[in-house]
Amino acid sequence: PNRTTRMAPSVPKKKRKVNLPENEEVAARIFDKSRSIASQQPGGLPEHQARALSAAYSGVCTAKEPVRTAGDLARLKGVGGWVVDVMKDCFPGSSLDLSPPRSNTPGETG
Repeated sequence: PNRTTRMAPSVPKKKRKVNLPENEEVAARIFDKSRSIASQQPGGLPEHQARALSAAYSGVCTAKEPVRTAGDLARLKGVGGWVVDVMKDCFPGSSLDLSPPRSNTPGETG
């Protein structure tokens, strides 16, 4: 395989097309979050964080299922715990329960 060494982008450079309209908002939040984190750090994002956010962003853009919770985000290929931690406040009322909710009644399990 042809390997070229290149720097990871500090943030996703430009917006990508999002496969599912339902995921537009999540993709935009990851895009904006990566920019805001990068702007708060003197040298921009560390490479591993930039790569993690970039992978999460492209994962959401190419997802074939809606990403509605932090758990949905965690299931995407290339998305690790750090990204889920950083992004979990973007999902209203979500917990890290990785199973889809079966009921809207609090305290009830499906």
